[in-house]
Amino acid sequence: PCFMLGPYDTKLSSCRLIVDVVRGRIPGYPPGILNFVDVRDVARGMVLAAQRGRRGERYILGGVNLDYREIFARISAITGSKPIDRPMSAWLGRLVAMIGDLKENLLGGESLLNSTGVAMTFAQCRYSSVKAVDELGYQISDIDGAIRDAYDWFVRNNYL
Repeated sequence: PCFMLGPYDTKLSSCRLIVDVVRGRIPGYPPGILNFVDVRDVARGMVLAAQRGRRGERYILGGVNLDYREIFARISAITGSKPIDRPMSAWLGRLVAMIGDLKENLLGGESLLNSTGVAMTFAQCRYSSVKAVDELGYQISDIDGAIRDAYDWFVRNNYL
């Protein structure tokens, strides 16, 4: 699966992105591109792969390729939060990565933004699910619905 968004993220894994945009914790949009997918599409895709997938084959269960400026704009528009309208420079990205790594080394656990996470936000990760669509009947939902449903779930469950 690609970067999953949607409701029921009780551990604040990938959907922490939505929470952090809403809370204004992101200092700028990085230059990277990533594929964002509704977690429910991935669940259905996994069932389809088990039922129809060819032995030994791999399928990308993705959604839409978006740069961070666009995904942050969508999150802001859907949630009514303040837009993130400035780019994140490479030096700021390195600084955030160093702070995250230091926090992990000193306190243990995993930081939201460490050197690995920041490197990913600067990468150009475009993916296609054409093979899964053609061979499995995989269907891709609008990512805005996943954002909206995740946000509503976070509000109802006191995460926001």
